[in-house]
Amino acid sequence: SILKSICIDSIWNRVCRALGNLAVDFQNNQIIHESGAVSSLVQILQNSQDVGCLQSCLRALRILGDSPAHRLSICQQGGLAPCVQMLTSPNSDVVCEAVRAVCELSRACSLECAAALNPAVPTLMTLASEEQGKTAVRQAAFGTLCNLCIQGALRPILGNAGLIKLLITEATAVQQSPTRCLPVVKALCFCCREAVNRVRVREHGGLELLLELLRSFQYRSVHYRIIVAFLYYCYDNAALSFLVSSGLTLVLAERLEECMWAAEERRCVKTPMEALDEEEAEEEGSTSYDFPQETRKKREQGGSSEESLRSWLLSEGYITSLDDLPPESIMERENREEPTRTMLSPPGKGSQKVSQKRTQMSDQLCFSSPSDQSCQSPIKEIFASPSLQGPPSPAPSVVYGPEFPILLLLSRFSQLSDSSSCLVSPPVLKGLLTYVTCHPNPSDQAARILQRLTSDPLCLQAFIRTGSICTLRARLLLQESPDGDEKERSRHPKRARKLGKR
Repeated sequence: SILKSICIDSIWNRVCRALGNLAVDFQNNQIIHESGAVSSLVQILQNSQDVGCLQSCLRALRILGDSPAHRLSICQQGGLAPCVQMLTSPNSDVVCEAVRAVCELSRACSLECAAALNPAVPTLMTLASEEQGKTAVRQAAFGTLCNLCIQGALRPILGNAGLIKLLITEATAVQQSPTRCLPVVKALCFCCREAVNRVRVREHGGLELLLELLRSFQYRSVHYRIIVAFLYYCYDNAALSFLVSSGLTLVLAERLEECMWAAEERRCVKTPMEALDEEEAEEEGSTSYDFPQETRKKREQGGSSEESLRSWLLSEGYITSLDDLPPESIMERENREEPTRTMLSPPGKGSQKVSQKRTQMSDQLCFSSPSDQSCQSPIKEIFASPSLQGPPSPAPSVVYGPEFPILLLLSRFSQLSDSSSCLVSPPVLKGLLTYVTCHPNPSDQAARILQRLTSDPLCLQAFIRTGSICTLRARLLLQESPDGDEKERSRHPKRARKLGKR
């Protein structure tokens, strides 16, 4: 009430400082948000000219953004726009407080936050690149840019602004301090999801840096992210050649064994939902912007893809009405809508209507003449094709564990023209064989990699030269463990013997 009734900068300043002090406590923070004080703070930022008042107000907003819900609330009430304007203030203290507020409010960056901070990217790049400026300002600006990398819609813009080179330089400089380097590595891994930024990462030495971090035990928490980042280069032949020559396959074999021992200790395998990340599920909007997803609002306005296709066919004159479409596609739509109607309608009349409609439709299909069933246009042939009728066949079982991207990369390497040089070696084969024989629930992908290598005539010489044929026979057919280690004895003897006979 004081903020709304009094328009004096000195009083505003004291109230903002008090709110900031109170907001340190979570319960007080929640009460302040519920009281509607955020909108008053935003108005103060827009109207006040006092430097001290602006600093106190920016500090209060920064402390109030202590959770994703509170940060989203501040963003929706227009709290980021005045903070962005303060980044260009002539007063250095105001700029310092503004960039700290922006850095805090952009954590777990939402789409609304990214849209509000999009105009501030050049200013943030300037602040992050200034070596002569304050350390706090530079670190806060750099942290904000790393937060923005979560949103795929902003990553091409950030790459064009020169952020890739800045990330690699900063990560190299603070590599000995994992606490400071981890957010930078995470942002760099996100930037590998778009083709335009992948080229920049490769050209500026980012692959060498990521591979070095993958070898380091200090960065074990981001090894999964780094491997997933390498997976985006699976169709970049230049990058694949560099990774192979740099010994990535040996590192992947080591990580595969680590995943196997970790699964052995847990005695369980991660589900597909848990395998998105070892630490946390990725934020919404972090997927590659090379294939942008339709916004929810557009989907609601445009309806489903099938309805859009039908509308387009009508507008272009390919069909004159929905009756021109074959009954198979209509029945499929009815079958999809039937469960929803059954759930929403009470038993009795609703279920009788649905069953009557299904009976009528089946009668039309069963007793129609052959001439009626024949397709009379290419459009009808498309809708009547077997691929559009009925649910798709279930996909084969896939183990979505932390080893999933490792196996995908090794599978891609096995498809290279000269896969023997990188995969047919004792360390790599040992990792694959240990995973296949000792993992509680091994993925079939590893067995397919071994089959592909043993079936490739170009790999025969490497198998003979390295003595790997004897290794395969001992591990798969004779069920021997390397060096007599009982821990590595096969847990799936029948499956291993079947694989060895192939």
